[in-house]
Amino acid sequence: MQCAATTKNGERCRSHAVKAGDGTLCAGHAGLGFAGNPAAYAKQAHALALAKRQEKARQRKMSVLDHLAAAVQRDALAIATELRDAGRSGDWRATEALLTRVYGKPVERVEQIESVDVRQLTGEQRAAMMAKLIAENPGLAELVPRSDRTPADAQTRAAAGDSG
Repeated sequence: MQCAATTKNGERCRSHAVKAGDGTLCAGHAGLGFAGNPAAYAKQAHALALAKRQEKARQRKMSVLDHLAAAVQRDALAIATELRDAGRSGDWRATEALLTRVYGKPVERVEQIESVDVRQLTGEQRAAMMAKLIAENPGLAELVPRSDRTPADAQTRAAAGDSG
């Protein structure tokens, strides 16, 4: 059914009538929706358009890292589920990745050792230091020449003036 109202030109309105009111007028002539208060809707439309432009500008400014972070955030549950399932099937690295992501990596202690100028040590001091280092770190033994593996051997070489 066509609207029963007339336009500003005096012609009959060509819009369809809506069911609101008496059912003989279109939305514009019945004062409904956008046509009811164009100024208020113009403000809303402007605010929506502004928000859309700002969102597009924000996306243009995003770096690759920002896009990846957004993708990970969006798929976080699926990623966590995949890591959990991989860990259950025997991949310990997946479990480690999941746990370190959630709880963080454990704090590692690094002990600072005073530097010692080995050239200023006596043969006995060098031999004692070598024995202590090899006792604390057995893997170092293969790096030390066989003749210096015991304090007595190192002392003998040091006394002979051979620094190795």
